[in-house]
Amino acid sequence: MAQIAKKTKRNHHGLLCAHEYDDVFAASINEPEATAILANGLERAGIGRRDQKVPSVGSEDRAVRAERRKGRDALSRVRPRLATGPSS
Repeated sequence: MAQIAKKTKRNHHGLLCAHEYDDVFAASINEPEATAILANGLERAGIGRRDQKVPSVGSEDRAVRAERRKGRDALSRVRPRLATGPSS
């Protein structure tokens, strides 16, 4: 990006052109308790999983939406309910 900036910041015929770039990466971080519950369920069901140490850029659109809407997005209104036994 710095090379592009150097090439484009030129003065041609009295016109100065410059630009900036900010690499912003909004990451959503899973709640540790919810992650543990899901991990336990996957293990009990015999479903493999892997821990991802670095957030995935392609899956972080939700974090951007939440940031723009002050922490509220369509999915944040959904509250998961855990089944603890037969419903009455």
